[in-house]
Amino acid sequence: MFAYYMPSLKKDIKLPVILNREELKELFAAPTLLKQRVVLALIYSAGLRGQEVINLKISDIDFERKTIHIRQSKYKKDRVVRYSYNSCGDRHCPKCQAAKQALWIDDLLRSTLPVRHYHLVFTVPHVLNPLCLHNDRLYYNLLFDAVWNTLRSFGYTHYGAETGALCVLHTWGQNLSLHPHIHCIVPAAGYTLDGTWKSIGHSGLFLYPVQQLSQAFKAALLDRIKRALRKRNETTAFYAILQQA
Repeated sequence: MFAYYMPSLKKDIKLPVILNREELKELFAAPTLLKQRVVLALIYSAGLRGQEVINLKISDIDFERKTIHIRQSKYKKDRVVRYSYNSCGDRHCPKCQAAKQALWIDDLLRSTLPVRHYHLVFTVPHVLNPLCLHNDRLYYNLLFDAVWNTLRSFGYTHYGAETGALCVLHTWGQNLSLHPHIHCIVPAAGYTLDGTWKSIGHSGLFLYPVQQLSQAFKAALLDRIKRALRKRNETTAFYAILQQA
């Protein structure tokens, strides 16, 4: 009786390459476009195949449940996967808010005017923080109203033009302390009173004089705060704060 050794026909299993943290950082930092970073993060966080990403539609993503409906995947079957686990909710995290951020930016870019834009930041003194904590909705509404009133009036007084702005509220500083401020992206163009398109700005160096803009914004905000407090009979409670501001 003889025995023969028959080699296995099975191929060796090739183990996947696992990247360390430093390699992952380099991987996510490599793409130059935000869309590319989002696609890369989506593939990594949800374990998607290349063809699945190509066939993916925005309607397949459920941002509330944080799930993705993969249609006609392997073996022509549909499946649902989660794209975020233990979400931190930070907009910089590739597994959390990066997709929403990319879609928001993409929508804005489609409606952005092909002109130079200026970045303006309106901040308020921390002495007003107790008022913000007392009624944040009122405070933020007054803040937005004062910012837009200031920008609109400066557009008329300095250039005789109706301008626009994209305004975004940030409520916290880098050290996670309460620090309400508004970032504004202002196009260097607008319409005059007779409907003529006009470019604005001082040779691309600045849009408005900083000191004048700051003083006008401060006056506009404090005036709105005082009138709102008088309407609610709360002036006495915040009188000392308003005097310091």
